[in-house]
Amino acid sequence: MPVDLQPVSPREDRLDEALAAYERAADAGEAPTRDSILALFPDLADDLARYFAALKAVSPRLAPLREALRDRPASPDLGPTRSHLPAEPSDPAPARPLPTIPGYEILGVLGEGGMGIVYKARQVHMDRVVAVKMIRFGRFASEQARARFRTEARAVARLDQHPHIVRVLDSGEHDGSPFMAMEYVDGGSLKDAADGQPWPAKKAAALAALLADAVEHAHRHNILHRDLKPANVLLTATGVPKVSDFGLARWLGDGAGLTVSGQVLGTPAFVPPEQADGRPDEVGPPADVYGLGGILYFLLTGRVPNRAPDPKHPLPLVPPRAVNPRVPKALERICLKALATVPDERHASAEALADDLRRFLARPRHLALAGAAAACLLLACVVAGGLSLMRSPPTPVDLTPMSLSGFIDVRVWEGKDVQGPRNPHRKGLYLHQLDALPMKIGDQVQVEVKLNKPRFVCVVWIDAAGEAKPCYPWRDFSWDKRPAENVIAELTLPQGAIDEGWEMAEGVPGMETLLLLARETPLPADGEKELRAALAELGPQPLQDGRTEAAVWFENGTVVTAETGRGPKSYEATRIDDPLLRTQALLREKVGVLFSYTRAVSFSFRGK
Repeated sequence: MPVDLQPVSPREDRLDEALAAYERAADAGEAPTRDSILALFPDLADDLARYFAALKAVSPRLAPLREALRDRPASPDLGPTRSHLPAEPSDPAPARPLPTIPGYEILGVLGEGGMGIVYKARQVHMDRVVAVKMIRFGRFASEQARARFRTEARAVARLDQHPHIVRVLDSGEHDGSPFMAMEYVDGGSLKDAADGQPWPAKKAAALAALLADAVEHAHRHNILHRDLKPANVLLTATGVPKVSDFGLARWLGDGAGLTVSGQVLGTPAFVPPEQADGRPDEVGPPADVYGLGGILYFLLTGRVPNRAPDPKHPLPLVPPRAVNPRVPKALERICLKALATVPDERHASAEALADDLRRFLARPRHLALAGAAAACLLLACVVAGGLSLMRSPPTPVDLTPMSLSGFIDVRVWEGKDVQGPRNPHRKGLYLHQLDALPMKIGDQVQVEVKLNKPRFVCVVWIDAAGEAKPCYPWRDFSWDKRPAENVIAELTLPQGAIDEGWEMAEGVPGMETLLLLARETPLPADGEKELRAALAELGPQPLQDGRTEAAVWFENGTVVTAETGRGPKSYEATRIDDPLLRTQALLREKVGVLFSYTRAVSFSFRGK
């Protein structure tokens, strides 16, 4: 009678792979822990738990036989003898010797995770301290684990130079074990810094906005993080946040990735429902928006958003204000939107979340207080209504507006007559977005202006040669065409434009500057003469060190670090001899007396 051989299921293959990886590491003396094995094969958690439970039960009876087999001499036919009896995984693992990598001096262990180990090391030829990450189990790791490690190295290397993403400095393989050297971030993790305590609302929102910038940068490079949480955000000694650990990263558009259907990846407290349910095809950028919302929730409340032990069955989300009543309602709405159960109900992108957070941060304080003040005044009137005839009228509530604030930015469209291949992504991009810069001849630009209060506004364009031309309220860039002025709070130039704007004309390469000037009254004729005289003293604005991708924002002559940090390349705005800083100093001294508020943005122009 023929034997009925049942086909082996993919799950059984995965279980064989998991046990083989465990046995290879155990034979090599690496004594793997339960947690490390479960982290490598989370989809097999139930099967492995039963295996380890059975192994623990029989391990005492196997010990004498294991010792006898270990002492048996080697077989000339079979080579060195191994027991073939699995050892119970240790928990925790005993101390292991530090690895050796040519060119690096390993100084100690910085941290361990389910997928890898991070060491503090000195890169010898550069004489600098770095963090070296190595795959757990080394050369005995499964092929899937090695593939994940290679994906992480490629992903982070592709995101190099972003100020809020940990940089990869080197990668390679030694003795069959892959490694990568990263910048050493010495301030610990955000999880440790928060220490379970709620942060002030604006501090939490500002940090979350920077992280959203970094995640948007990753998405624009087609990389999905999939494991955003406070422990994966590192802080420098001065508190600058950097997204780290792209070990679960996936290339957007790569539907297969390294995830099988039903496999749950990520940290249960911070994974979105579509990821917790093991539906990899449905996990996209909204999943990272959810992770960012989870980090914001953690900072506002000191708690994780999902406290259920099984991410597939989450507990109802407790609103931030129910945990911490000091959280502003506007910020709570932003947080809850990012944590929406349905992906389509979250922010459309990480950039949209960052913009929402910055609108909250830019909100005038008097607007935040006005509602509360009005409510208190109404309550006082109701309570004291019966005494109104006996009392004098109440003193009006002082809601004096805060000082003037605003912003100016530029959007760019790819030129219609471009020499060489066209870039289809350059459609309405803001200066800080990927591919927006450098500006080149033929590009179409729009200028956007916003103020927190209506004012009389002037906009001036200063080209790389230092020549100033009026944009608004003057027409046709001519000082002689100045119509009657009106107070405004928002403005788009050229007025009425939708998907096109002013065309960048031929000129010298350098930094172009758009200047926003605001005042309470119309600019008088003699004031215009003083403005033109001051602008006539400006000099050329060359590129800094030839950098063709740079953007820097100024407010009242001072660099706005938060906005400049979002630019495509870092801009060293601390050089006292920099032409842009000299321009702003002159404007502050000679134009600041004419206007109550100035705002400027400078951006690189390729020129001819």
